[in-house]
Amino acid sequence: MPEVIYHYTDDRGLRGILEFGKIWLTDIFSLNDPSELSHSYEVAAEILEKLIDKTDPDSREFCERFSHFLTVGGIRGVAHFFVACFSSGGDDLGQWRAYADNGRGFALCFDAKKLEDLFTGKNNIPIPNNMTFPVTYDESSLIRLHRETIEKAVKLLRLPKSRAETQ
Repeated sequence: MPEVIYHYTDDRGLRGILEFGKIWLTDIFSLNDPSELSHSYEVAAEILEKLIDKTDPDSREFCERFSHFLTVGGIRGVAHFFVACFSSGGDDLGQWRAYADNGRGFALCFDAKKLEDLFTGKNNIPIPNNMTFPVTYDESSLIRLHRETIEKAVKLLRLPKSRAETQ
């Protein structure tokens, strides 16, 4: 994590932050690119399809259900995520254009560690389900992260069968 992160906003956003002393979160499905979550899910489904044992009915069913979940809109029913976006770039043209009123807004500078601590805990007690993590738009990184996670999940899917075979 960088020492300093930036939040790009327009004059209304700045006024709200200053008046209320809070940064408002946005429902992930109200972002300017609503496909961000579904794209990641589609990549995961493709990787899962390649890694499962198609001869195993349980693995095949799991994969089919995982893929079907996205196509029927199930992800919208369970993904209750709210986000606030920050950038490690303090003078990023894309951020100025997209989030700071096409260059007429503001880039607010925050101590990254302090902000994370405030968001994820209160009085040194963790707040359940509050978390921070970097988001990358690098496709190869996305694929690598999903592959690592899914390989571990596939091992878990195979675990009951491997235990039954050794008994």
